[in-house]
Amino acid sequence: MTVHDLSLLKDIELSTIEEALDVLRGESDRGAILVAVAVLDSIFTNRVEQLLGHGSTKARQRLLSRSLGSFSAKVDLAFCIGIISSPLYQDIQLLNKLRNRCAHDWGDFAVTDEIIASFIEPMAMKQAINAANEINPIFFPPGTSPKRIMVSTLAALITLANLMKPPPSAPAQ
Repeated sequence: MTVHDLSLLKDIELSTIEEALDVLRGESDRGAILVAVAVLDSIFTNRVEQLLGHGSTKARQRLLSRSLGSFSAKVDLAFCIGIISSPLYQDIQLLNKLRNRCAHDWGDFAVTDEIIASFIEPMAMKQAINAANEINPIFFPPGTSPKRIMVSTLAALITLANLMKPPPSAPAQ
């Protein structure tokens, strides 16, 4: 991806990002990360349920609570069957690592420049936002707080993930 690649942003609607921003802005630093993952988990649960159109309700519930019960398993499935792209998959993997870090840190947790550099800056979504910011610097003006950078990037990530739909199934032969 080049610094001027805006392709990740092309289908994102501003009203949807605003909804995600409103939710995440009201949370603590740790809360924003945990809520972002919870929202993504809900999105991927919905997508997996859309794929599981056969079998009994009980069988589908067992599958979702066992084999596909974890966030990581749902994201892996979504990636492997083509619901999400490789850049989005890599971004979600980074977010999950950040979630694990803040969920297992018993002390105060704050989004710092180090957190941004390690977990947010490497995201393809953040690179796309950076590219858009070069054209029209409204996203991250100088002095933008690390939390605002994280929240804006995660809101865009949630919005993009919500746009992803299961590929059409092949006709029966």
